[in-house]
Amino acid sequence: MKLGVCVPLNAEKLFDIKTNIKDAGAQFIEGNHYALSTIDKADFNKIVAFTKEIGLPITNTNCFLGSMNIFDSKELLKEGEEYVKRSFERFSVTDLKHVTFGSGISRASNEARSIEDTKKIFAEFCYNTVSPLAKDYGYTIGIEPLNHNETDVFTTAAETFEFVKKLNLPNVKMIVDYYHFTLENENPLDLINYKGYISHLHIASKNQGRTAPLPEDNEGSSYITFLESVKPAIDNNVDLSIEGAITGPLNLNFDYLKLLLNS
Repeated sequence: MKLGVCVPLNAEKLFDIKTNIKDAGAQFIEGNHYALSTIDKADFNKIVAFTKEIGLPITNTNCFLGSMNIFDSKELLKEGEEYVKRSFERFSVTDLKHVTFGSGISRASNEARSIEDTKKIFAEFCYNTVSPLAKDYGYTIGIEPLNHNETDVFTTAAETFEFVKKLNLPNVKMIVDYYHFTLENENPLDLINYKGYISHLHIASKNQGRTAPLPEDNEGSSYITFLESVKPAIDNNVDLSIEGAITGPLNLNFDYLKLLLNS
């Protein structure tokens, strides 16, 4: 398991990546997929070149669709398909291997589209667009359960697992995010049930306001329980990203996580 950080990538502030992230021991960057797909191509290439130069590859992304609304009409769905094509092609020059499909606003239901209808359209989008295109580039897609404050479709790992299992697509799996998982009061002992379906992990403190874990956090035992429960449920190539505000020197967070992972 490699450790990385979810970080906004700004072409004008690349030096911060080296001094604050690479030097602290991070092994990869997880970037915002939508943001990187829509910025100026020259800025994108500058970011990619720098991350490669310092040995901190962009291997993971999140916020796949941003807040795009693509599920309300065939025309919008077509726009979504074209966006996925462009974004996957753009990332072909990176070391990308995994895309987290969160984008809670994009996948939420509305007055005209029920939760079940949304899931049906979501499944078709995965079958017809996401999975075939991801296969062309060797990407794995991980659907992210988000807590009920952020969306109403796939709010628990249990619900997401049932959906992914039914999809039965080898390159569409699920991720587990400690923050959302804990906020929804899910049981870490259930994680073993998802063995073979978990493609990535996120971690951030629930009790400390979605910050990166630190030794002094008051939920240390919960981190241990979560990580001990998820280890038997994942493969060796599943990575862990900090997805929370960094409140102190990053090396402290990484040292603590390494300690937990080796406990």
